Amino acid sequence: MIRTKYIRRHFIEQAVGQFAPIGKTLEIGSGKRWKYYRESITLNRDAAAEPDIIGDAENMNYDDCTFNNVVCLEVIEHTTSPNKLIAEIHRVLKPGGTLLLTVPFVFEIHDTRDYFRFTREGLNYLLREFNSVQIRHDGGKYCVIFHFLRLGALGGLIFPVLNNLGYLLDNIFKDEEPRITLGYTVFAKK
Repeated sequence: MIRTKYIRRHFIEQAVGQFAPIGKTLEIGSGKRWKYYRESITLNRDAAAEPDIIGDAENMNYDDCTFNNVVCLEVIEHTTSPNKLIAEIHRVLKPGGTLLLTVPFVFEIHDTRDYFRFTREGLNYLLREFNSVQIRHDGGKYCVIFHFLRLGALGGLIFPVLNNLGYLLDNIFKDEEPRITLGYTVFAKK
């Protein structure tokens, strides 16, 4: 049963649970509240997030090949230079290092600095320097429909029903490559 208020968060938590970082890990866009891995270093440009390091992920002050893992959850849509951010992530990852990246696709504007949405093809292009890229869609049309129904006043009260109904219908009427999805989860190796 999906218990999260935002079904998108369910898919993010699922990806976090599947990712088992070994070695030095950087979480971009994280801080005290959204830190997922106990031994990781958090980096955020927003001091209010209480990150370990306040800084710009597009210009990181780390040497090349510093991290075994980089986690970047729901961040890339908030940068004006997604290519630069991905290049920096690639630079600070050690050879064989792993990136866990999540991005929204069909999702409401959720910040004043919410600039982009990415397709599977766009993500493949951005991550073309990586040796291995696996992209998984997060939900299909029913998750999207019920996510947006949840945004109304009534939906705020019955979101558990809406989230679970959308998830159930997407699983019954499976579409291996949906043209509409809440977002994507990416596992990439340098």
